[in-house]
Amino acid sequence: AEPRVEPLADQAPPPPPPPHTENNDARNSALLLVIAGVAALCLIAFFALLILVGTSGQGDSEQPELAGTLEVEPQPEPVAAAPKPAPEPEVAPVPVPEPEPEDMDIPTPGPLDLGLDPEQPVPTPKPVPEPEVVPQPSPEGQGTDGVAVVEPQPPAPQPEVDPDNPWGTTAPSPEPPAPAPAPEPVLRRIAFSSSPSGAELLVNGEYRGSTPITQALADGDYEITVRLAGHVSQRQSLTVKDGVSALSVSLPKIEVAKPTVEAPGRDGDTLFVDGRPIGTLPRAIEVKPGSHTFTVEGPGGPRLTVTRDVTMADTKITLQ
Repeated sequence: AEPRVEPLADQAPPPPPPPHTENNDARNSALLLVIAGVAALCLIAFFALLILVGTSGQGDSEQPELAGTLEVEPQPEPVAAAPKPAPEPEVAPVPVPEPEPEDMDIPTPGPLDLGLDPEQPVPTPKPVPEPEVVPQPSPEGQGTDGVAVVEPQPPAPQPEVDPDNPWGTTAPSPEPPAPAPAPEPVLRRIAFSSSPSGAELLVNGEYRGSTPITQALADGDYEITVRLAGHVSQRQSLTVKDGVSALSVSLPKIEVAKPTVEAPGRDGDTLFVDGRPIGTLPRAIEVKPGSHTFTVEGPGGPRLTVTRDVTMADTKITLQ
């Protein structure tokens, strides 16, 4: 049997364990795992960068694919800065000694040999006479020596200064007045009549109608013509002005002879007077007094032409 150890009454109990000892151990273990994982990731990234840098010269098809590795974006290669050029050393100028002048024998030029006898005297050239200058008559405004003569000019007249306008400013000229509009022509109503009525009225050769008629005319001169068949036409001037309101014209009837024309044995033949057919013979006609040509044509005989003077007293004309 094992001996029984009795606790001593005077012995103190063991101290209690420090608090949270298990929690501290777990925390330290987790921290170590995190550090190990970060270190592993750094190693993997480093090796991947080395592979990418080594294969950067190859094509995309030749780059090896790493299964299960992280895709790392390639970083641009650092470009080394160009070294600064070293300053050129300053070279001090070397003094060059000046050459000392040497004694040189310079031959003295002798007299030129021109083939002349030194004892023969040299001829003296004759003086050339200067041409005589004949003074020419100077043109107007120049002196005898050809120099222009400027005549003194009288001083320019000074402009008069207007005391009301000492600065000489000009006032704007007034605009010309606008031309007055031309007055409208005054039309006057003129009543035209004729005896007998029904005659044609012409104003300056323009037909206006039959009389009696009223026309509106402006002031001025006009040529009026009134004509009617069987009557003598009338032409006269008319001045339209204040106080003129009417114009009456009398047309005298044309006097005609009314003879009866006949030709023996030619009854039924056609009668022509002055080339116009009148009708068959015997025929009563109306003609103006004067010379007329009568022609008879038909089956009753050959063509008959007679020229006769007709008067107002003729009542019968016989063509033979």
